[in-house]
Amino acid sequence: MSPEWERARKVRLLLTGLVLLIASPVVAVVEALWMYFLPISDDPFSWLGLLLTGTAALFCWLLGLCSVLSQSYFKRGAVDIAGVRPLLRQAVVLCLGTASVNAFSLFFLVFVSADRADELDASISFYLVIAALPMIMALVCCVQMFKCLRPERRS
Repeated sequence: MSPEWERARKVRLLLTGLVLLIASPVVAVVEALWMYFLPISDDPFSWLGLLLTGTAALFCWLLGLCSVLSQSYFKRGAVDIAGVRPLLRQAVVLCLGTASVNAFSLFFLVFVSADRADELDASISFYLVIAALPMIMALVCCVQMFKCLRPERRS
C-alpha cells in the first residue's frame, strides 16, 4: 500500500480517538453538573443513571485511547494483522460495554422522567440526548477502527 493510504488511516484513527478522549470526560462532567438543576435530581434512580453514564463515558474514553494507540500497528504501508486482532476484540468489548451500560443508564433516566411527566421539559430531553452520546461515540469509533484496521481484500 502507499504511504498516503497509511497516513490517511492513521489520521482517521487519531482524530477519532482524540474526539473520544476529549469528549468523554466533557460529557461526564456536563451530566454531573447538569443533574443538580433538573427536577429529577432528588430521585436516587436518576443518580444511579448518572453513575452509569459516567461509567459508559469511562469505557468510551478507553476506546478512544485504543484508537489513538492503534496507529502503531501500521508497518511500511501494511497492517500487522496478528497484532490487530486482539485490539479489535478489545474494541468490540469496550463498545458493547459502553452500549450496555449506557442503555441501563438511559433506562433509569427515562424511568424517572416518565414518572414525573408533568415536570418534563426541554432540559430533561436535552439531558437524555447528552446521556446517549457515549454510546453513539463508541459505535462510531468502533466502526472507524474496523474500517481502518481490517485488511483490504484483493480480487
